[in-house]
Amino acid sequence: MKKIYLLFLFTIISTVSFAQILSETFDTYTDGTGIQGIDASGTIMNVGDYPAGVSNWTIDGSQGAFTAATDWAKVSNGQFEFRDVDGEVALNFTTIDITNLANVYFTIDVLGQGNFETADYVDVYYAIDGGAFTRIPNWNNLGDPIHTIIGEISPGVEFTSTTINQNIGTGSSLTIKVTAMNNAGTEYLRLDNVNIYGETLSVDQNEVAAFSIYPNPVANGIVTIKTSNNEAVQVSVFDVLGKQVLSQNVTNQTLDVSNLNAGMYILKLVQNGNSTTKKLVIN
Repeated sequence: MKKIYLLFLFTIISTVSFAQILSETFDTYTDGTGIQGIDASGTIMNVGDYPAGVSNWTIDGSQGAFTAATDWAKVSNGQFEFRDVDGEVALNFTTIDITNLANVYFTIDVLGQGNFETADYVDVYYAIDGGAFTRIPNWNNLGDPIHTIIGEISPGVEFTSTTINQNIGTGSSLTIKVTAMNNAGTEYLRLDNVNIYGETLSVDQNEVAAFSIYPNPVANGIVTIKTSNNEAVQVSVFDVLGKQVLSQNVTNQTLDVSNLNAGMYILKLVQNGNSTTKKLVIN
C-alpha cells in the first residue's frame, strides 16, 4: 500500500533532479497474484494473474513447501505476502538499466505480523552489473550476521516493520532479490513500496560532479563535503516529507547534522550557480 510520506518524498526528489526508475507498490495486481498450495501432482499453483499480468518480478518457490492452499507467496491487499512457506522463497525483480545515472539507491518497506522464531527471516540482496548478489546484513540491528531481518529479534521481541535504504552509486545494471522464510500459518512477512531512484546528470551538474560526501551513512553527526575547488557550497537538507530541515553555507567542507533525527535525507548542493543532489542516511 502506498504511504503518504513516499508521495512527499517523490515530490522533493523530483524537485532536486532525482528520477524514480522503478516503483512497485503491488497495488495494481489482481488480489492473490502469485503462487500457493500444490495441485494433485504436487506442483505449485500459479494464482491470480501470475505470471501473465506481472512484468516487474518473478517468484522462485522451488525451495518452499507449499503443502496446503493456505501456504502462499502472493499479493494480498496491496502488499506482497509470504505465509507459511516452509523454505526459502525468492522474489526476483527485473534487472534495471542504470547506465548514465548517478547516486542510485533503492528502498523497500518490510513488514511482519505473527509470533515469529529466529528461523523466520527476510534477506534483501542486490547485484550490480550482473555480478554476484550482495546481501544486506543485520539491517538496523533487526537481523543478524547472516540475515537482513529475523522474525524474533530478541526473546519475546517480534519484528514489525522497517524501511530498508541501500546506496548503489553508479553502474550499468541493478538487480534486486528478496528472500523470505516462515513456517506457520499465523506468521506473515510482507513487502511494499519497492523503489529505485537515480540522478540523471545535466551539463551543469556534470561540472560539479566532483562533489562527494562522506561518511554515508553518517553516525557521528558530521558530514564532509569535498569539491574540486575550495569555494563555498550552499547546502539545503530535505526530509522524507519534503520539508527543508537545514540550510547552511559550508566553507570548511564540514556539515553538522547532529541535530537531525536518524533517517533518509536529500542534500541539494549549490556552487557557482551549479547544483547537484545527494542522498544522505543518518544512523
